[in-house]
Amino acid sequence: PFQQRLAIGDIDKYGPRGSGEFTFTNIEYIPVNYLRGELAESWEVTSDPIGVIFYLREGVMWTGNDNIGMEPREFVADDVVYWTERYMNSPLKGDVLYVEKVYATDKYTVVVEFNEPSSAWAFRFLYGPRSGIAPRESVEAPGGLANWKNQVGTGGFILTESLPGSHITCERNPNYWETAMIDGEEYQLPFVDKVVQP
Repeated sequence: PFQQRLAIGDIDKYGPRGSGEFTFTNIEYIPVNYLRGELAESWEVTSDPIGVIFYLREGVMWTGNDNIGMEPREFVADDVVYWTERYMNSPLKGDVLYVEKVYATDKYTVVVEFNEPSSAWAFRFLYGPRSGIAPRESVEAPGGLANWKNQVGTGGFILTESLPGSHITCERNPNYWETAMIDGEEYQLPFVDKVVQP
């Protein structure tokens, strides 16, 4: 609940509360046309070179973390480049062998060039289980991402407690960027103050 991805399923538009065109019951397969931007406002698939260009949402903030001395700061293209290069050099690199290179062209634009076409690019980059993005500061803090106290996100919640084998607790992010339109009225998200997840 504290991390976000470049895109997520557009449940409001295409799910049961919307047109009902897609059920969103299988995380491993959501057609690209049923996605909406989350950290990326939009994206463009390219053919020369083969790849994708992400146009990031401006003004999204990392929550910061006193435990690692990180002040809140804006989520930018360099964060996506760092996270993707980390993925490309990790034990999971087999997931993204088709990625030739990734680079930022400005503060809010990321280009990912492929060395061959891939039908899995959306799952790997946009919405799949390993597509949540963490900042460099969390990775490089003592204990890295394995230490829950180092976690930082851009999502609607802030991780405040983790007891392995029991639960995690997240509290509402007061500076979260997203809102919801319900019956023509705009509401700040999230609606709840705390989530305890067994």
